[in-house]
Amino acid sequence: MYCWGHGGSGELGVMPAALGTCTTTSPFDNDGGTEVAACSPTPRRIAGLPRIAKVAAAEDFTCALDYAGRIWCWGSNRAYQLGHGPGTEGDDPHCGVPARPPTAYCNPTPHRVADFTFVDVFTGGGRSACGLTRAGGFVCWGSASETVVPAAIFSVGVVNGASNGNAYCVIKSDGLTFCHNAFVAVRLAAPSDGGATMDAGVDAAPVLPPPFLDAVDVQRGNGACARRADGTVWCWENNYGGQLGNGTCDTVDHPGAAMVPGLVAEAIDFRGAVACALHDGALDCWGLYGRGLLGDGTFGVGVPGAVDCPSGRAQPSPKRVILPAEVASVSTSSDLMIARLRDGRVMTWGSNRYGELGHAPFTAGDVEHDGAVNPTPGFVAGFVLP
Repeated sequence: MYCWGHGGSGELGVMPAALGTCTTTSPFDNDGGTEVAACSPTPRRIAGLPRIAKVAAAEDFTCALDYAGRIWCWGSNRAYQLGHGPGTEGDDPHCGVPARPPTAYCNPTPHRVADFTFVDVFTGGGRSACGLTRAGGFVCWGSASETVVPAAIFSVGVVNGASNGNAYCVIKSDGLTFCHNAFVAVRLAAPSDGGATMDAGVDAAPVLPPPFLDAVDVQRGNGACARRADGTVWCWENNYGGQLGNGTCDTVDHPGAAMVPGLVAEAIDFRGAVACALHDGALDCWGLYGRGLLGDGTFGVGVPGAVDCPSGRAQPSPKRVILPAEVASVSTSSDLMIARLRDGRVMTWGSNRYGELGHAPFTAGDVEHDGAVNPTPGFVAGFVLP
């Protein structure tokens, strides 16, 4: 398994001091200040892992599912996202380049999460993670899930799920797609003596489920989308950036699912404010341009079909991403996109603040757009997946 990009929290499998640095415009400084962060634009192999079946990377930590059904996590543990309490299991309290205060716990060594047998893993973009167990349970951990240690939101009956780090959706065995805007779980409070006490979690009102019982995949980004058995894609909730895919955008919440017109998909992915669908090797995406996430070499200015939405310039209808070969899979996020082609090559586009596109910031055609950005898909050099 290989990772690249930001490494300031140990998410590249080594302590930040062992990496080089990237200097870029700070996202936290409106006056155009600079940020120096540990990074690696070159893919690095993560040591100490068995053979990996799936990876789920978040903002400052990473989790991976191995072929034996075990989930391993590493990186930042400031919010319990590694499945154990901060400062335990060998966590380093001064993680970062430059060194952070003694509260910025991280652990670059992969640690197994909980004693479950999993079949899937999800992280979204926040500070929590979830896993689907072989028994049909949906188990979550981290701050947004309101759990200090992994806890089951559903014990049985789940066949598919997704999390954006702050909320989740699941497909139950009876076909019902069920979403919550906040995690619903038993909260495990962490008293000062290091023990754990049980406290009732707050049950947020569930989102109105879609009007169908044949969903086969659900995705949870800044909104939600599901793929039905016939390949049609249905989306609901947020439409601030055209996430419904129906040619509109507005400031109204849409609790009822609506079909994305003219789209039949074999797979979907939706994290952040961009959703994508795959069909016969072709890739179609819709939502916010942001850091050039629609892969057309622009930020949406003067582009046919692009409109000004409440959250920014967007494509509110599916738009084909032109790539040099058929696409096998895609991973979306709020900052960058990654596509694996069927010939094994990997292409990236979007933010390159920390070398996450596979090349150093402000090289290979990057432009300044709130930091180094490249809206044109490019290859991760010398990297081919089997």
